[in-house]
Amino acid sequence: MKSWSSCFLLLALVLSACNEKKVHEQQLLLDINQLIDAQITSLSQARDSIAKTSAMNGRQSFTHFLPTREILESELDMYRQLDDINKKTLRDGYTRSEVDDTKSNLKIYQFSNDLARVSEVRIFYHEHLTQVKRIEGVVKEANQLYVNWKKLSLEFDEINGLPKLVAYGFDGYQKTVMRDTIHFSIRASIK
Repeated sequence: MKSWSSCFLLLALVLSACNEKKVHEQQLLLDINQLIDAQITSLSQARDSIAKTSAMNGRQSFTHFLPTREILESELDMYRQLDDINKKTLRDGYTRSEVDDTKSNLKIYQFSNDLARVSEVRIFYHEHLTQVKRIEGVVKEANQLYVNWKKLSLEFDEINGLPKLVAYGFDGYQKTVMRDTIHFSIRASIK
């Protein structure tokens, strides 16, 4: 009888461990930092060029350049904020939902938390999250001196079964105390 209870206890522990692993895997749906790292490596080896348009309060500028690894790291660093949805201390605060995109054949996995710095993340994908096509996120910061709001976006094509970053950008504004609101926008395409 004692051996049966020991076997039952051991089986319960094993099943519990498996369930904990599944829960962790479900919570970390798409590792955005890992995706960005892979894009930096791939793009720096491919030596693709970037065409970038910047606008601030209606004034535009255009640049075209061949990025180094360091430039790519700098260009894509702000998008790492979107990985807040995977941080252990924050992920339980996000409401999650999955819907069909009404404008395409894609699905959207959405995260939202009005109280978080990254208040919204939307992952557009084809059949599975590994087939990511676009990631959008809203990042907001506010204190007594300023309000900063940005909508970030990353766009991907699928090359040899893997996502390849083809465009990125953001729109936003910054409002400081006793100053006018500054609107800004950046769009970059990779070729």
